[in-house]
Amino acid sequence: APSPMQPAVPPAPSPMQPAMPPQPPSVPLPAEAAPSPEKIRPEEFLVTLERPLEGKVKLGLNVKPAKTGHLNVTSVSDGLLREWNSAHPEHEVKVGYTIMAVNGTRGDTTMMLEQIRSARVLIMYVKPEAPAQH
Repeated sequence: APSPMQPAVPPAPSPMQPAMPPQPPSVPLPAEAAPSPEKIRPEEFLVTLERPLEGKVKLGLNVKPAKTGHLNVTSVSDGLLREWNSAHPEHEVKVGYTIMAVNGTRGDTTMMLEQIRSARVLIMYVKPEAPAQH
């Protein structure tokens, strides 16, 4: 039996292990089981918009909160987002796309809208419109 004087501590990982990129030791869980706000998911793409320090610049983005905790893109007009779309045609944000996360906030539309309104730099994870199911 272990001596009662020994506090039970999990064994530390051996320093002799080969250096590997940090990875979860377990099998990766499905996205629903382990939501992580910082991680971008395979079906999403990254959009980074930066407002200039001087002057008021419109984002040119209108969204509508969805009950699922995401923001649905309802219109794109002149502004930073249209500039982004011109510069990144492969990651263009279009009406009908879903903003899944803003600046690391996922699933909280109030916080996401607040970030879109007030943050100077916006890092958004956008999910293209799912193809219609036939």
